Amino acid sequence: MNFGDIKIPKKEFDAKWLDKAIEEGNEGQYIASAIQEHQEFVKLIEQANRYYIGFNDILCKEKTKDRVDRVYEQQITNPLRTANNQEPHGFYSITVDQKISYGFSDRILLDSKNKKYNEELTKLANLLYSKIDYLALYSSNAGFSWLYYYINKNVEFKIQEYEASEIIPFYDYSEEKTLKYILRYFENVAILYKIEGYVEYSLDKQGIYQKEKTILGKEKLNPYMMRKNIFGQQRKVAENWGRLPFIRFNNNITNTPDLLKLKPFIDAYDMIVSNYVNDVEDLQQLIFVLINYGGQDLEEFLQDLKKYKAIKIKRNGTGHDGGVETLKVDIPVEARIKLLEVIEQNIWNIGQAVNPKDLREAGKLSGVAIQQLYGLLELKTGLMIKQYYNSIEELIEAHKLYLKKAKKLDYTEENVEQIYTRTMIKNDAETIENCKNSVGIVSNKTILKNHPWVSDVEAEEKQIKKEEAEDMEYNDTFQKLTKEGEKNEKSGQ
Repeated sequence: MNFGDIKIPKKEFDAKWLDKAIEEGNEGQYIASAIQEHQEFVKLIEQANRYYIGFNDILCKEKTKDRVDRVYEQQITNPLRTANNQEPHGFYSITVDQKISYGFSDRILLDSKNKKYNEELTKLANLLYSKIDYLALYSSNAGFSWLYYYINKNVEFKIQEYEASEIIPFYDYSEEKTLKYILRYFENVAILYKIEGYVEYSLDKQGIYQKEKTILGKEKLNPYMMRKNIFGQQRKVAENWGRLPFIRFNNNITNTPDLLKLKPFIDAYDMIVSNYVNDVEDLQQLIFVLINYGGQDLEEFLQDLKKYKAIKIKRNGTGHDGGVETLKVDIPVEARIKLLEVIEQNIWNIGQAVNPKDLREAGKLSGVAIQQLYGLLELKTGLMIKQYYNSIEELIEAHKLYLKKAKKLDYTEENVEQIYTRTMIKNDAETIENCKNSVGIVSNKTILKNHPWVSDVEAEEKQIKKEEAEDMEYNDTFQKLTKEGEKNEKSGQ
């Protein structure tokens, strides 16, 4: 997207410049410059990471040191303003956690019409469930995150999540946007991923990345896929995935971080509250007004007042005798409270989140009213899930390729359905009543799926059948004993 004159940190690069550098043999120098240019984007991510853990910009301001001593030494111009409180607020982490919890607390179900394939899909779904929270968090803080898939030493399909701060993507824009290279860097090491394998680089003293080479001096290209032969030893496979084993998980349509819209409001809230706390500490107390004080300095005045509960006053006989008066400053509160309420409401609206205050009475609200509370959160989460849907489609295709090459199982023609479950506060009593009223109208399986007490539908169906069988057995036994009793009664026994 074009943002006009707004300077946006560079998130991705054109592969043609890296192609040219590789052709000329100076890609090490180009990699160093690309990493340097990428640092502006990294700073944005680090800022969002700080805000997520509650280390807002308000905490980065320099605190006044030894402020009490400096008052007496007259090193600050306004002794009434010595407090320097810095109060951060964790609004950002709440908005992010709400989105992750709402969209991904339950497993993403992967389902096909092939029961054998579903066994493999369940394993993949479990893998994805262990990483999805990190992917969603990294996407929220940076605008997108990365998933790397690979085969481990035991020939198992594995995935690993990465923050966008350590990965630079290079795209081919010639026809349609295609991912051609991935550069991953950390400390003094860089790894350039190509379709056919990856090459490692080390940073030298001149700040240039030098390529790792073989004994013969050729480029050392490491393959992606590994297998075990019949002797249990690892063997490199010449074939590759046919694509880069990296999948991008976008936060939204524009690939922008969540903090971008919220930061000005959070900073304003932090500043207003911090200044209010400073006012309370500095001004919400008695101020002594000294007239013709007979002591030497302010410190002596405070010591006399504390020790003797009395002070010395000058008398000059001219009618201008000394004295002590007190002054109390009243702090305007109502205006601050109103402003904070407006800012806070903007945070929840612009952050497309649910105000926790509105959830206090959720147990008394109807299902429709609760859904309305989640309206903005549903909008934000839905856009994220739409982006994730396409990314998970790529992951499923890569997993199919793994099954075909490593396990000789061909499911390439199978369609896979992705099922997402939202997690929200519900009125259980109302839901249960709706389930009761639906008996005979919809299938029992559908009712079980929507019942708030049922987490595993298949397990619940098995338990119901088991209990029905036990009831039938009990009834049969009871009827048998009843008939025997009636028979014995007739025979006089």
